[in-house]
Amino acid sequence: MHVPKRFGRPPNWARHLSCEDKKNKQNRWRKNTSHGDRLGVEGFYSRFKRQFGKYVFSRKSGNVEKEIIAKTNLLNFYITS
Repeated sequence: MHVPKRFGRPPNWARHLSCEDKKNKQNRWRKNTSHGDRLGVEGFYSRFKRQFGKYVFSRKSGNVEKEIIAKTNLLNFYITS
């Protein structure tokens, strides 16, 4: 029995190349748009809030800044050690 050839479908090697082209285009797009970078930042914020809570104790803006810097340094020390 003879099976007719399909006309609209490329051969396996051509489909493989087109998949690689898609992946390359997606990777270039991700690098150009910084897609996925937000995930790391949101993870850091989540860990920071879990560790220290979402409120600060200081009232003055200068002291709030110092408190956040101190907490961030402490968290970075925890991460690196």
